[in-house]
Amino acid sequence: MSIDHHHDHGAQDDHRRQFVAPDSSRRQQPAAGTEARLAELYDAALDDCRVCQERLLALVAQDAHAIADVVNWACVITAETYGDIPDAFLDEGQEDVFPEPFRQLARVYQDHFMAGTDYETMLPRCSAMTEGQRRQAAAAAVALVVGLSDFGVDFPFP
Repeated sequence: MSIDHHHDHGAQDDHRRQFVAPDSSRRQQPAAGTEARLAELYDAALDDCRVCQERLLALVAQDAHAIADVVNWACVITAETYGDIPDAFLDEGQEDVFPEPFRQLARVYQDHFMAGTDYETMLPRCSAMTEGQRRQAAAAAVALVVGLSDFGVDFPFP
């Protein structure tokens, strides 16, 4: 699929671009280009470019590490914003807002964050998911952060 444009995080006057896309510092061997791909996915979602979002989600869904990065990132921002992961993110019956793969990983974050083992516990779960499930989790995570950005949440850590 050929794309004739690029989504750039450099729009400094756009308050929605305040969040820095997740990094792979917790990985032992990060895949080349993953951080840039996640940043572009976030920017494509901010720009509401469906074509690029679909293309980038398909690429990101192939990498369990990238899914752990992006879901962990959304959970950190959400927990810092609300003081915890809201029950509505975790409860059954929220499939229309948060698909099960995302809720499953958000529960891992909730259960393991204080021990500092959230990423390490999340990674095997991501690896066990199908690409379709990983795509759902990533799409929900990015939509959540974009929603917080659009709402003007003042997240203290760039």
